[in-house]
Amino acid sequence: RTLHATLAPLTGGLSPTALTLAYADWLSHLFWAPTQRMDLVNEALRRGTQLAEASVGQTEPWSLIAPQPQDRRFSAPEWREPPFNLMAQGFLLAEQWWHDATTNIRGVSEQNEKIVEFATRQMLDVLAPSNFALTNPEVLRRT
Repeated sequence: RTLHATLAPLTGGLSPTALTLAYADWLSHLFWAPTQRMDLVNEALRRGTQLAEASVGQTEPWSLIAPQPQDRRFSAPEWREPPFNLMAQGFLLAEQWWHDATTNIRGVSEQNEKIVEFATRQMLDVLAPSNFALTNPEVLRRT
């Protein structure tokens, strides 16, 4: 019971076996889809280039990607200012890329796709710049 209780927060309450099998299904189908892998690489390069260009140029806040209306993590006005806006956009671009990488992979079962997409999103949410004092302008302002 202790082992299961320890693993539950790490797996979002999913069975570690189910999570492993879902990732194996996703990864094996992605492995055998070289065109999709190349598309993902090209998309990562494109988004990285956009972010790099935005970091040296004067761009409007949320010019690359804006948070979804239900995403309140970056709703404070401070998130519109550099460098925080750039960090938030970089995170949102990565989050979107991972969504694209974990969905619509031919051959992956619908259930496993949902598990992989959910688990990956949960892992990414932990890394959001809003979760760290030094990268969160709201926390810095209050401090």
